[in-house]
Amino acid sequence: MNAPQATAALQVPPLHRLALAALAGVRPGEAQGAEAEWLSAAAAGDASDGLLRTWLAAPPAADRNLHALARALPLQPVELVAAALAMAVELDAMAARVVAWLQAPVGGSRPTVGLVLAAADALGLDALASLLLDGSARSTGLLQF
Repeated sequence: MNAPQATAALQVPPLHRLALAALAGVRPGEAQGAEAEWLSAAAAGDASDGLLRTWLAAPPAADRNLHALARALPLQPVELVAAALAMAVELDAMAARVVAWLQAPVGGSRPTVGLVLAAADALGLDALASLLLDGSARSTGLLQF
């Protein structure tokens, strides 16, 4: 493997992509459409178990401000996933479509507590609603329910 391929293999995707990729198997019977294709591609590219640990140690450039915020408040990992998803649906139209598709028929493009908890659980994090409801993200107004 030459140097450019090694660098590409070690690149860590943004946290919202890791969280959504962790949910790739949620709707297995509905594997058609742009949303399913995006999710499938995210899951194929983000399949490493160590990517979340790598993200926490050294986030990609796109998530450095989110990482700094998580350290400053401090945020629990599930709150960090919630913030990443909430931010992504505002900035990435396809991420918003995927979130809405995952939550159909109930929710819109803003991630619900249930979706956040499912993503956190799939990532191997403590997925407790109390961590979202009683955490720094809510008390500071970063997340609203």
